[in-house]
Amino acid sequence: MCGAELHALPDGVQRVARALQDAAHPHAPVMLDGAARTAQEAADGLGVQLGQIAKSVIFKRKQDGVAVLVVASGDRRVDEKKVSALVGKIGRAEAAAEAREHQSDDWAQADAERDLAFALEERESAELVSIDEALKRIADGSYGLCVDCGASIATARLHASPTALRCVGCQEKAEKAQGNAPAHGY
Repeated sequence: MCGAELHALPDGVQRVARALQDAAHPHAPVMLDGAARTAQEAADGLGVQLGQIAKSVIFKRKQDGVAVLVVASGDRRVDEKKVSALVGKIGRAEAAAEAREHQSDDWAQADAERDLAFALEERESAELVSIDEALKRIADGSYGLCVDCGASIATARLHASPTALRCVGCQEKAEKAQGNAPAHGY
């Protein structure tokens, strides 16, 4: 990858690409051609299962305004009542509140607009967390190794998902253990 290619990538992805280059790693980040509006679109674009996509939702704790980040599997919904039980009463973060202000009489349209705003925010937050974790693995020399079995993660998998934590076999085992049967059978 040459420097010109690095500049076409977002800042966070550029940091990962530079760290990979500096470590003489054979893999470079691969990005979707366009933005994914849902976790399913992201999974389809990367050729992975929906449960492998991490999404995040940011809430604001009502008592003190502290941000609360919830990370969930792409195939799960966040239960706001459970989050409130753990951290106290919560409300949506500012971006979500702004989305609510634009609601019209068409509740279905308003819900779709809100869900889209959340999905985009979730994807960006999850991507940043995954990138930071990948940078830590690059720094400690464990990038490209499965966190469960220690085997090398397939090159094609790392090209499709540079932040992958597990080899395909271990990922399938992890999903089965969580009750998520593989959707694509790989």
